[in-house]
Amino acid sequence: MFAEPKKPLKPFVKINRMVLGVEFQMIYLPPGAVTLAHNDAHTWVEKGFLLSAEPVSQALFRVVMSDNPSEHKRLPLPVESVSWLHAVIFCNRLSQIEELATSYQGYKQTSTQEVQIKWQRDKIGYRLPTEAEWEYAAKAGRKLKFAGSDQVDEVAWCAVNTPEPQLVRNKQPNAWGFYGMSGGVYEWCWDLNEQDAWSKQKVCRGGSWKQDATHTEISERKLLDLAVSSSEVGFRVACDVPEDWFLK
Repeated sequence: MFAEPKKPLKPFVKINRMVLGVEFQMIYLPPGAVTLAHNDAHTWVEKGFLLSAEPVSQALFRVVMSDNPSEHKRLPLPVESVSWLHAVIFCNRLSQIEELATSYQGYKQTSTQEVQIKWQRDKIGYRLPTEAEWEYAAKAGRKLKFAGSDQVDEVAWCAVNTPEPQLVRNKQPNAWGFYGMSGGVYEWCWDLNEQDAWSKQKVCRGGSWKQDATHTEISERKLLDLAVSSSEVGFRVACDVPEDWFLK
């Protein structure tokens, strides 16, 4: 679990976590500015936050959820065939294991009886990144076509170099240490414009192993129904950390 203050978090510091025998890495990002590719909106990421260095693996998903829904089963690979709703449940369960407050609260809408998800922004637990946070991390302060390079083959698994999912760490990370933000699997975001998840359409970013190079650029973006799952879609996790927090 996250511990009492020891020493200050430094920008871009890498923090290794171990959950039920499976290790994963989080990277701390300080506040900063990003221009969103799809609408040229200049956005300020107001709070520092942690983001996983790579998409959630099948191994981590399995120990947290006691399930592996992936079509292409291999534990080190990114988990896929996960809906947005399933990803939210994973975030809450991971928070509980790490003894953090859960970020999401589910309830039924009175008029339709549909399940709605509310992001409790005052809670510090695992969650999906906003689209602005995702693009901020992917660009890493650079102006490049792909997350870490202008050459797709250096950083992305996509249709031009693989017929199936591959390990993201077999490609180069971007300047801040993030792997697989171009190609690999599309990644669910919370959706910048729907803070309380009233829309059924949620944002996926980054392209996938089935897409051509054009559709693995940082600007790649699609909307999917929050209940849809696909062998092209996975996710990575974020976690809020106040700037006066410290970790062991």
